[in-house]
Amino acid sequence: MILDFDDGETPFSTANLTRLLQLENMGKRLRIKTLGEKDVMLLPFSAKVNCLDYELVARKINPEDFDSIEIGARSLYLTLYLDWVEDGNWYGYVISLFNRVAPLGHLERPSLFLQYSDWMSRLYSDSDVEVSSIADALIRLIQGNPNLTHLNVGDTLWCVDDEPHLPRIFKAMEDHPSLSQ
Repeated sequence: MILDFDDGETPFSTANLTRLLQLENMGKRLRIKTLGEKDVMLLPFSAKVNCLDYELVARKINPEDFDSIEIGARSLYLTLYLDWVEDGNWYGYVISLFNRVAPLGHLERPSLFLQYSDWMSRLYSDSDVEVSSIADALIRLIQGNPNLTHLNVGDTLWCVDDEPHLPRIFKAMEDHPSLSQ
């Protein structure tokens, strides 16, 4: 099922969208382009599908909003649009998402894509503490999901591409029972 709405506007009421996303036999794959209203933006994560492909505008939610979401899909393709996030704190969204996904234990194919529409949004500098926190959260995600067969965070690694972070990430991948095969 593909839901693609213009400008994030949905033809469904919040109640009907919630009901649709909670169907037991929703299908194998759900692809949703951005949703505009904050009260429904996190609902797609709870959809009972094998694969969720979702685009999310980060500035419309808080990083902490990831803390309590339920993620039912085994394959997650998430595109985070990071334009105009408060104080350039884009890394908070990535860390919160990785920290939420780490204890789930059922993910097999997570993919995270970080996107900017406005090049000015990329100008915020990031400290080593922030970069280290992203690497630590990614390692927890790898270690917490024993069924991983595929991990795509290529759009995220540009922010952890220096020593000592990549060797630690690669070590976690090498030690993983499914990724090392």
